[in-house]
Amino acid sequence: MKFLIKLILFVIILGLVAGSIFLFFFDINKYRGTITGKLSEAISRPVEIGQMSLKMSLIPTIKISHIFIGDETGLNTKNPFAKADDVELTIALPPLLSQELQIKNVAAKKIQLNINQETIDKNNDKAKGGKASSAPTASINSNPYLSQMKVDTVFVDLLEVNYQDKKEKQTVLLKDLQVRQLRAVSANITYKNINAHVSVTMDLMNLILGHNSLIFNANITVLGTQTRISANVGNLKNLKNILLNVDTKVSNLSDTLNQLGVSESLPLTEASFSAILKGDTDSVNIEAFKVSLQEGFDLNLKGSLKQLLSAPQGKMNGSIVIKNTPFIAQTGIKPMTINVASNIHKDYVDITKLSFTANKSDVESVFKITWKDGLIKVIGKVFSSYLEPQDLLAEPYQEDKAKDKKQGIQKQKSKEQSAELPLNKISAQVDWTLQNVKPFTDKDEYFGVIARTTLNDGILTANPVQIRTIAGPINAAVRVQNILSTPMVQVTFNGENVNLDKIKTLKSYLSGSTANLSGKVTATGKNMAEMLAHLTGHVEFEATQGKIVNKWFNDLPETIKLVQKNKSFSYSQTDRENTLYCAAVNLNIQNGVIKMDKNIALETSALNVVLSGQVNLPSQTMSLSMAPSLPSNANSNLLNAARLIKIEGPFQKPKITLDTKKVVQAGIDKGIEKGLDKLSEKMGLNIPLEELTTSVSEQVQPLSLCETALGHKLRGKVTVTLPKAPVKPTVQVKKEKEDKKEEQLSPEELLKKQLIQSLTSTAQ
Repeated sequence: MKFLIKLILFVIILGLVAGSIFLFFFDINKYRGTITGKLSEAISRPVEIGQMSLKMSLIPTIKISHIFIGDETGLNTKNPFAKADDVELTIALPPLLSQELQIKNVAAKKIQLNINQETIDKNNDKAKGGKASSAPTASINSNPYLSQMKVDTVFVDLLEVNYQDKKEKQTVLLKDLQVRQLRAVSANITYKNINAHVSVTMDLMNLILGHNSLIFNANITVLGTQTRISANVGNLKNLKNILLNVDTKVSNLSDTLNQLGVSESLPLTEASFSAILKGDTDSVNIEAFKVSLQEGFDLNLKGSLKQLLSAPQGKMNGSIVIKNTPFIAQTGIKPMTINVASNIHKDYVDITKLSFTANKSDVESVFKITWKDGLIKVIGKVFSSYLEPQDLLAEPYQEDKAKDKKQGIQKQKSKEQSAELPLNKISAQVDWTLQNVKPFTDKDEYFGVIARTTLNDGILTANPVQIRTIAGPINAAVRVQNILSTPMVQVTFNGENVNLDKIKTLKSYLSGSTANLSGKVTATGKNMAEMLAHLTGHVEFEATQGKIVNKWFNDLPETIKLVQKNKSFSYSQTDRENTLYCAAVNLNIQNGVIKMDKNIALETSALNVVLSGQVNLPSQTMSLSMAPSLPSNANSNLLNAARLIKIEGPFQKPKITLDTKKVVQAGIDKGIEKGLDKLSEKMGLNIPLEELTTSVSEQVQPLSLCETALGHKLRGKVTVTLPKAPVKPTVQVKKEKEDKKEEQLSPEELLKKQLIQSLTSTAQ
């Protein structure tokens, strides 16, 4: 027994010594030609391998310095189809004796694949022309080693895939690539700075051997999304009997969008997408296509595509339901239902129905989209019988303005990326017919819009645009350049003989007045603030004829209160009408600032008003001076004395004050020195009489203020009828102890005294 054990040990030692002597003298590189030939025959591509070394044991190990694999045109080591560095293979020896290739492990430091679409297209053209490829064409199935090959594990530190088309080169990196039993594949993928993890279960040997059927399951994790794809392909060559099921879930959609460079301040969290496709190259049926966002947005589509590869055509029908949830409320979109029906063809898509229904509003539209030679053309029509914009859109609720500011850089990045879209490849024309448009929910005002919008060479134009109102039509045109980067918007408008008293909001103020308006403005910017800061242009408006029926204006209580603050007298509240001679607005806008010098004027039988000053639209502030005066033949000096009223501050809460210096000057002009001397001394004013040249007693000719504001004659029809008798305000003095004395004063002296009392109260 001891002898047998010693004999076995001796044989093993002898074998190891013999093997060592064999490996010392054996050079595997002598067989590189045979190995490269077999490999080229197996994969039908030219192959070149570098220096090899062999480590013999029960599991022999082969180390190869590099491997080059060419494409069908030949071997180009500078830019091969594939190359690998530092490849190591361990092979099971016993199965090899029975012509079964069982590779235990394959390890490589780096593998590079280079795919050139132009080369593929040339080879396809040669194949169609009947020219045979120079590459070997031996059948893979005929190779006994390859057909029975088994591989336990493949591990690659880095797999670099480069795809080159006619425009650009794209690179995908696969790190820590593992393949187990040629069935389970996993890798970390990087593409354009986006990282993903992919694991796939499939029979890779079926692909290698060219079998027709394929079943696989894939799980993809990328940017906070998890996607599962299950597929069963009955025939890979002809793409027959396909069943595809896709499910995607997103845990935080807002974070996902931010990582993609799309800023989204809304708290979008859960989202899901699923689709079931069934069919082949002749027809693919979309059994279900669903998208859901935060339980507030559901998209459902069904359809079929026929002759998918040769001449695709089919139908697609579905609906989008936007529900009433807090998430939807924050987007600014109102709950609505959108229905779509379309016919799909090889070169165009007919959207036969695209309807929006929300509350009372409805919008119907049809579109035809064609494409040829990389150009896209859109023709469409939009119709609505009733539309309240508030039914569809509202002001989005901003929960955290600081967060929006923080994300400003990401928003800018998103806009810059979107600006790269090739709008010059798209031309569009859409005709709009909108009836019964109600812009304000609290007012029964309606208008209609007939317009044509076009998009050509990246420029959006709306021309002509006719806004039909009950007061009369207004014609406009809009032109927008640089839509996706920094838009430049140009708007022109014109309206003639607009009946102002047909507008319900003005009916309680005016009767029988008509207006002419026109303007041309240009603005540039990425948001409303920038638009206002660069707003430049001219706006002109004139109104003529008619009656002022508003009691507030006709009795002038608010204007009088600006002058007198002590409430020691009051004015008549009797109803009466006054004639509107004209109203004029002539504004020049430069970078959002409106500067005017008597460019706004109002002339009536009761009161004339002229405005000067400045309005700053970006900051929403104003500094205006309003100079009221009484027209010819009016026998009242109170407003003539109050030459200037200032309106200053923000739009929401302007401060209205009396320019006391001007009033003092006016009082001196009227000879009210006695009471005003003391007031001017108290205020620290020193006004030499020789510098006081303004005379408020000058009588203004009718229409002259409006025509001065416009810089030309009025276009509208005007009839001026001066009153036969002056309109006198009724004064009631509340101080009972002075009643008798004040009754002995003349009306002019009484007004002088009351003015002095008012000015004293104002100064105090």
